[in-house]
Formats: sequence, structure tokens, C-alpha cells
Amino acid sequence: MSWKSAILLLILLLSISTVLALDIKQNAQPILLEDKNIYEFQTAPKFAAAELCSVRHAGDPYWLIYYWLTGQELYKAYQNPAMTCTAPYPFSVEEVFMVLYFEKPMIIYASVDVETADLTDPACPVPGELVSLSSEYGFQITQAGLWRIAIPLDSAAVVNGPYFCGFYLATLLTAENKDSVALVIDTLPQLCQNYNLWDDQLGYVDMADNDYFDFPGKILLYSAGMPGGTGGYDPMPILTFLEPMANANTGATMHCWVKDAAVSKIVDSVKFEYLTSTVGWTRFSLDHGLHHALRNGVDPSGFGPGYIGKLPYSADLTEDTYRLRATAYDTLMRTASTEININFDPTPPNMNLLYPGPMDTICLPYTFTAASDDDDISSVKFYRKKMSTDYSISVVALSQNKYGDVDGDKIDGNPVSEGEFGDYYCGPVAGAIAAKYWYDKGITQIMYEINRPISVDTVVERMATVMNTRANNGTYDDFFFDGMKSYISTHGSDLFVEQFDNPDYLTMRIILEEKELLPILGLSGTPGLYVVLASFSGFDNGGGQYAISISDPITGTIINTYMRDIAGGSQVLYNGNWLNVDIAIGVGANNYDNSRIEIAPAVQSAGTWTYNWLSTTALTDDSLYYITVIGKDLLNRTSVTTTTIRYHCNLNRAVGDYDGNGIANSLDLLTLINFIFGGGTAPIGGAHRADANCDGSIDIADVIFHVKYLFEGGAAPCY
Repeated sequence: MSWKSAILLLILLLSISTVLALDIKQNAQPILLEDKNIYEFQTAPKFAAAELCSVRHAGDPYWLIYYWLTGQELYKAYQNPAMTCTAPYPFSVEEVFMVLYFEKPMIIYASVDVETADLTDPACPVPGELVSLSSEYGFQITQAGLWRIAIPLDSAAVVNGPYFCGFYLATLLTAENKDSVALVIDTLPQLCQNYNLWDDQLGYVDMADNDYFDFPGKILLYSAGMPGGTGGYDPMPILTFLEPMANANTGATMHCWVKDAAVSKIVDSVKFEYLTSTVGWTRFSLDHGLHHALRNGVDPSGFGPGYIGKLPYSADLTEDTYRLRATAYDTLMRTASTEININFDPTPPNMNLLYPGPMDTICLPYTFTAASDDDDISSVKFYRKKMSTDYSISVVALSQNKYGDVDGDKIDGNPVSEGEFGDYYCGPVAGAIAAKYWYDKGITQIMYEINRPISVDTVVERMATVMNTRANNGTYDDFFFDGMKSYISTHGSDLFVEQFDNPDYLTMRIILEEKELLPILGLSGTPGLYVVLASFSGFDNGGGQYAISISDPITGTIINTYMRDIAGGSQVLYNGNWLNVDIAIGVGANNYDNSRIEIAPAVQSAGTWTYNWLSTTALTDDSLYYITVIGKDLLNRTSVTTTTIRYHCNLNRAVGDYDGNGIANSLDLLTLINFIFGGGTAPIGGAHRADANCDGSIDIADVIFHVKYLFEGGAAPCY
């Protein structure tokens, strides 16, 4: 029976098969797969495995789904050869593979096909027009277990972009054998990847989002073929927003970050626009995408996280629901877009910590001062935390060479090690180190699936799948970030991720010690790789270098090395080379109690938030402290700003002495004037000392006050 004949029969039998389908599909059940040994059944083999390039986006088999298969139905899987094959287009699809689980020996009939990918909505491809199909074949299943069924197309389907491969199970499963065959899936569901057609009225059903059963993974349906192009053709980009998230509460300066799931190499630019209820589409940024680092621990990485747009503050921006759109333009004059809604406030509760400033030296009493442009702030609090000379966390050391695709199929494995083991796995391994760190701190769901613990090996493979590491021969920052979020969302949602561009040394200390996030560093250069920051030891060694330790997925060890600041960021010494810290991904827990200590709530005064701290309780003289201000607005949005200060009270400073020479004279007046009006350095001891008249503001009144003190016998300045 041909595929077309089977569809006609399906239409004729709707009154019977649809009722059966609904009855079964509403009772779908996932069962953990125990035995992963796979039997092969290849009908009329035409090619050796080495001749074909596999296009597979599903991970390893993990779950069996019973009571879903009805027979006389069609399954579809999205395929993108550019993600697994070098210079694929035009690509000749030759064979289609489907993995099923059989409870007993039986005979089934099946055929396969290829359809175009309809990219009307670039973010959600759907099956399009039929390109090629196969004859129908009968299969004698001889024993229970996993069976990979390979069916060649009658004639190759030649494609120049993504497509859908299809598997039609022609056998009607009766009530007696409906539990004899199960679908096989991985553990990472993804929208717009797998479809099922059993009713022509209902049409294609997205298996990850439907009214019957949302599959907790992708089906093991994939294809293989022969690359025939020279790399001059790439698929249409498929854009999704990474930041901000849909319906997020955000404001200026807004950081927009989109991912191209197709990894097109011929995108010329990505345009960012917004739309409001009163203003049409307005462009606010254009990124030519020249910076997209692939980190694999082997090759030079380049640098940069991909497509970024920033919406700065403007007086023309008003509080409203905004529609954001990112549009990619490639060199073939094609476009692809993605859109989301956000709740935009041009003045969110971003706290500006006025006093103390970075590395100010202070002594109590002291007036802490912060400001914000947000009129809706409901509370502001100040916190302190002593900076440790040495600070470390306990992370595991994992070697990427112990992981990788281990199902024995070289077609879908890692190209560096002949199909097996993870020479390009530094990204997934770094993600697994983060998962294990939080698991050991009690966030156990991050390493659980369906109430059962999973091994680190499994976590690494899950990460590799969601980060597209195997497909891309390494990991891109946008795929890493999105993959971490995807993995977290399917494993308890107890963690979160934040990204920091080009962080310097002090920012890295704040991320690790003050924020208590686990930092994963994307290092660019030769090679480009991901490492996990584990400790800081001391401070500047006298040569502008800071001792640190990292968990290195390449060597599988904790190594001691150095970090140093450079213009606009920092570098890490790795294997004798200084590599730029391109990006830091901080992984934190939602309900984790930070050990910072609250100083006190602030009070609002003349447009600023202040607290006059009189007590010296628990502060250690001549020590470094983090000072953090946290503001919340009426929408419960939060802003966290941290600076580092030195607490030192055993200093003898003359009142009004701003240049540190021990006396108050006209030179101090010049220092004060230059600081207030010329952007000069702050007075010795901290910027707060410029508030000579103690009115809470630093302005010309302080200059006049200081003049009267020096030359007219007026009252002495504060501090």
C-alpha cells in the first residue's frame, strides 16, 4: 500500500480510527527505558553508513511512550542539515530512520517521505509540500526491544534548506495490540519539531504542545543524505529572543539578544525594532553579527555572543506595552523575523549608588546615598558583606573526554573522536558542573527526571543536546545560554541564569562572592572554551594579576592560574596564553539565601535614598567590604547594585584636607572645585567628604562653605 493510498484509507476510516486514536492518545504514558540496546532493520540497503551524513536533532533514547500509537498515522521531524553536515546544500536526502520499541514479535508496514519546511512563521516551521516518498515495506520484528528501522526513498529528495522527514506507520493497531508498540523519545521537548497526523480534519498536531499529551522529549525520527554543495547556500535564519523574555517587565537601557537556531553563515545583519500603542515600528539597533564565538576547546573561537541590540534611554520613550521585533537579512535578500511583547518602563528601578563610590575608604558615621529615576520605587535597602582575602567554592572536576555520544552509532556522534566521546564538549561539561554544584547544595531537582535521580553522564548529554553542541562541533554563547535555560525549565525550574558581557576582575568577584552565583566563563582565543570559576586567592600580586582557580573541562582538573584586567574587561591565563573573558554566565538558585547582611532600610530625601549609619558593629578595620543597594518598585521589580569599599578608621585626616597632605588650604579648595565641576578625583577618604556642609548634596554650596572655613573663620567642614 502506498503512502497516498494509506492516507485515502485513513480518510475513509475516520469514523473508526479517529475514535480509536482519541481513546488511546488521551491515555499516553511515559515509561523509563531500561535496555538501550538497538536492533537494526534496514530495508533494501543502498548506502554504507560512512557515505551518508546524519541529520539528527533528537538525543539518546530515554522514554517509551505507550498508548499513543494507533497506526495508519504519519509522524514528522524537522531536519536542518546545516546543523550536522559541513557545506550541505544542495542536500540529497536518501534514507529516513525511526526508532520504535516492540513488546513482542510482530509484523508492521511502513513508508517514509520528505516534505519542505514551511517557514511562514520562521520561529515555528511546519510541514509543507511533498518532495519525495518511498515504497511501503513490511518488517518482521523477531524479538522484543528497540528497533531502528531504516527506509530508503525511492528517489533522493534534493533540498536547499531545512525540511521535514516523515514516517508513515501503515499498520492499524487494534485494541488487542495497542500496547505492543511504543514511541521512543529523548528528554528535551521542543516546539515545532515533531508533528503527528492521524485525522485530516484535525491536521498536524505539535507533539510538544497539544490537547492530548505533551511529549517530554523529541521522537527518534531522523534522516541521512549526501551533502552536495560548496557552502555557498545557507538555510533561512530562525530567530528567537533570549533577552528579554516575552512579557518581561523591563526598561532602558534594554539589552536585546536573539539566537539564530539555523546558524546561518550568510546573515548580513539583524535589525531591532519596537512598536507601541501610539508609535509605529521604530528601529533602535542594527547588528551585523560579526561576533559569534564557537567555543570547543580545540580551535580558535573568535569572540562575541551573537546578535545583540540595545535600546538606550530616550525622553521619547514612555511606559507602555511594547512589541519587539528582530529581523535577519541574509545575502540572498531573504528575511526572517521574530516578535515578542514586553512591559516597558523607561525608568526602571535602576539604583545608582552615589556614596560610597568604588574603592572609597570610609569610616563610620557615614551617610549612604543612592538615587534612581524611577518614580515608583517602594523600598530601598543597604547591605554589607566582608570581602574575603581568599574565597572558594566546591565544584567538581569533570573531563569532557569521558563523555559524548556512546550509543555506538558513529553517524550521530562526535566528529573529532570518530563518532564517540566529547572532544568538543567543554560547554555541556561546564553546564553539568554547574548543575552538580547546585545539586550538592540541595537543589536536587536539577539532576532528577520523573522523580528519579540521573547521573552526571546523563546531565552532560542533556546539555549537549539543548546546546546543539554535537550539531555545531562546539557551543555558541547564545546556544549555551538558551540551552541552560531550557535544561533548567525541564528540571525543576529552581535555578536561573544571568549573563555578563566582558566582566572585569572586580565584577567577577562580585558575581561569585557577593551575588553567590556560579560563574561559567567563556574564554576566547586559541583555544576558545568554557571553564568554571572556583576561587580567588588574595589580591593583586604586584604585577596586576590576581590568583584564581578554575574547573577545566579540557584537562578534567582544578587548575590554579591568574586573571588580569585589560581595557574594557579581563583575561585568564590558560595554557600559557592570556585569553579574553568574553562572557560570564552566572547560574544561581531562586530560593537561595544570600549571606549578605542588611544594614538598614533607606529613607527618601530630596530625590535620593539615604541611610546615616552611626554604628561600628561587627566591622573590621582596614578591611574590604561589598556595599549593595537593592531597590524594589510597586511592580516588585528589583534592582541590585554593588560596589566595593575599604573600611578604615585609623587614619588621621585634617578636617577640610581633600588632597591628603595633612593640612587644609587653598589646594584642597582647588581639589574640591575640580571634583564637583571638572570631573576630577574625589577627596582622599571618599567622595562623601566633599559634602562640606552636610546637607546631603555636593554642589557649589560646599565650595562656599569651604571658602568661609579657610578664609573667614567659618564652621569646619564635615567628616
